Amino acid sequence: MITNERRNNKLEYRPSNILGNRYHPIKVLRSVFFAGLFLAHYVVKRIYVKENIPTENLEKLFFYVVVGTTLGARLGHCLFYDPLYYFQNPIEVLLPIKK
Repeated sequence: MITNERRNNKLEYRPSNILGNRYHPIKVLRSVFFAGLFLAHYVVKRIYVKENIPTENLEKLFFYVVVGTTLGARLGHCLFYDPLYYFQNPIEVLLPIKK
């Protein structure tokens, strides 16, 4: 279960660790994120083959989907979880390392 709590007028993201203390929740979320992208690639490739569509542009399409999804996830995180901080420090939207 993922819980969101408001403390000091700031929405804090606290994923519960459903796999026990052995796994870090960020690694689990990252793994599920990329597994979903690669599963989508597999499904789209099968659709291309079934519909007799040339697969030469599929790799470019997949690259743009990965880049767009990653940037969208980062922007969504910045805008929904701590927008005031990122409006004051806009370079950190692109660099996910806080001071």
